[in-house]
Amino acid sequence: MKKFLVVVLGVMLSLNFFAQITLDKSYTGSTAVSEVKSNEYIYYMMDALLSQCHLYDENHNYLKSINITLPPDYYLSDIKFVSRQLFNQDDGIEVLYISQKYVATESSYYYEYQLGVVNESGQELLVVPRGAYASVKEIRNTTKLLTYLYAFNADYSYYDVGTNIYNLGGNTNAVELLKSAEVSSVYPNPTDHQININAESLPPMDGGLFELHSLSGQKVLSHPLPQNAPVSISVNGITPGSYVYTIKNGDDLIETSKVLIK
Repeated sequence: MKKFLVVVLGVMLSLNFFAQITLDKSYTGSTAVSEVKSNEYIYYMMDALLSQCHLYDENHNYLKSINITLPPDYYLSDIKFVSRQLFNQDDGIEVLYISQKYVATESSYYYEYQLGVVNESGQELLVVPRGAYASVKEIRNTTKLLTYLYAFNADYSYYDVGTNIYNLGGNTNAVELLKSAEVSSVYPNPTDHQININAESLPPMDGGLFELHSLSGQKVLSHPLPQNAPVSISVNGITPGSYVYTIKNGDDLIETSKVLIK
């Protein structure tokens, strides 16, 4: 009898444990969440086919779609910094987008880039030709947008890199929310020859693994991560472009984001 009760209790505990994980919502595209204002969360989904950013509230109710106007033959490759009052003082949603164009050559190919900021009505607030990556920093109570420019140099089969720095008109609270979501263990980003992983920003791991995938889902790199040790991983030979990286500890996903290889 006691053995029977122990078995029943074990089964009940097992069922209770697994019941803690439930599906909240399924989206048909790549979706992320942003705290656009204090205690206001919005899910956003990039639609590369329609060049749109779809917005949903924290209960997954559809809000609206932001249209992004791109040059001919460019396609949407990333959405960043979905927020209110980061780029200016009005209360509308604003997003920063990155787009790219595939250019074939006689022997290979390269990418051309454009970066921009649009508000929720689709109005362009900023357009940066050649812009391929961006970060936001607060310097002495002013907000800076750093945009990194890439232009393919056919003579050397390499990208010449430049940087434009803009003053933003947003408020400090928006920047603080953004900073809390911008933490990454992978640097530098963009990178041209290696990826470094800051072990101090990761939980203790046993059986850690770093993987790099193309935007189409193809795995291009896999590297084991030793416990609590910094790691440098060569990306020489990987085609320049945007990739998705994951850091796993066994079956647990620790971190995932995008990295640009130039």
